[in-house]
Amino acid sequence: MSKSETLAVHFSSSDLASQLTLIDLQVFKKIEPHELESCAWNKKNKNQVAPNIVAFTRRFNHVSFWVVEEVLRPDNARERIDMICHFIHVAKRLHDLNNLHSEYAILSALQSAPLFRLQKTWGLIPRKEKQTFDKLLDLFSEKNNFQLIRSHLDTLALSNCECIPYLGLYLTDLIHIDMAHPHSGGLEPPQRKTKMNNILRLLSELQQSSYSFIVDEPTCQNYLRSLKYIDELQKFVEDNQWKRSLEIEHDAKSKAATLGDESKIDPGVMQQLNLSPVKSKSCQRNRLQVKNKG
Repeated sequence: MSKSETLAVHFSSSDLASQLTLIDLQVFKKIEPHELESCAWNKKNKNQVAPNIVAFTRRFNHVSFWVVEEVLRPDNARERIDMICHFIHVAKRLHDLNNLHSEYAILSALQSAPLFRLQKTWGLIPRKEKQTFDKLLDLFSEKNNFQLIRSHLDTLALSNCECIPYLGLYLTDLIHIDMAHPHSGGLEPPQRKTKMNNILRLLSELQQSSYSFIVDEPTCQNYLRSLKYIDELQKFVEDNQWKRSLEIEHDAKSKAATLGDESKIDPGVMQQLNLSPVKSKSCQRNRLQVKNKG
């Protein structure tokens, strides 16, 4: 790891959370009602029919992959532990800002297979940070159809609080509505219209968020915007992250279960993807449950 390389720990958790929120907000506010009604964000024409939902989904994936890359980057165990703690603090700051989108992206990354299996590393995480992590995760529990996060979002909407929601929750709801009450032309089924409108109304209210109290931090925002994510190379990145995880904490059983032909992964692919910041003169600069398919 180059000493001159810019890393997430070079920025405060507050700055990372606030600038992630500003970036997320720009994409979230662009989502149009017809994109949500189309239920086409997983179809082949998704980029034409629901471009902003696709962009918002990629934001989630982008953040998750960035977190995994940053945690796996250090060779030193202490630095790796500090990186995990730093991202837990960022997630807590995002929670305080009601940016549930990036909050869950970070929590999902810390629970991803390459990081979750690092038992020795997690065993050295301080109790305070571990308790914070567990508490944040509890909000996103799938119990009773995500009852806790639903209640939390309803409260924020009714209170007119600034909020960027975890959109995957509502995209799943819309898919279920579309399947239960399909619309094949003509008059829209009343039940479909009512249920969809309830979700569209809630999201429209949340899109009024402005976060006007957050000040732009150009250096931090340039760093975050410089992180590259190429959707088509996701599989290569995941394979590389898994191998790096095995190198950090060797496990014969897991290593035997992983892909045997490591030579198939071209090192140049990672260089092309470059999830780490690109360097510039001014600044040295993963995933939603509804995944990008097609």
